[in-house]
Amino acid sequence: MDEKLKRLIEQAIQMEKDGITFYEDLSTKVTYESAKKMVLSFADDERRHLRILNDIFSNILSMDIEKYIAENLPGEKVKTIFDDVKGKVDVKDVSDELSALKLAMDMEERSYKLYDEALSLETDESLKKLWKRLADEERRHYDIFWNTYDFIANPEEWVLREERGLLDGG
Repeated sequence: MDEKLKRLIEQAIQMEKDGITFYEDLSTKVTYESAKKMVLSFADDERRHLRILNDIFSNILSMDIEKYIAENLPGEKVKTIFDDVKGKVDVKDVSDELSALKLAMDMEERSYKLYDEALSLETDESLKKLWKRLADEERRHYDIFWNTYDFIANPEEWVLREERGLLDGG
């Protein structure tokens, strides 16, 4: 295994461990139950990523990568929190939640960039698919956090933007 790729896998393993800890801690601080469930589902995703990375690092490449890739994307598993919290956002909680969301977005951005780098170095086609899938999942996490951040920070604008179909007849 290429030495740089080996270092990237080690970094990825640590990032996933950090992600698990971060999301578990964050789940104790979020105000809304639906947000807590979403955050805990991300911790579960990171645990799954960690298991896969540990398998790769241990040279246990007999895992069924195609089966892993065929699993549901995280965004399909996470019920949107917006329906549950529309009109219920407490202004005093917003600052802390926005800070936590910014941290989460930063973690996810670093993760998908790391997986993109691993993808660019990988020569094995099955592992390329895996790196791409991991990067895509982290991007989807980022997008969900960004959408949540935008909703909490700008609820009126978010509703207008997201529900524009109702306004334009679409």
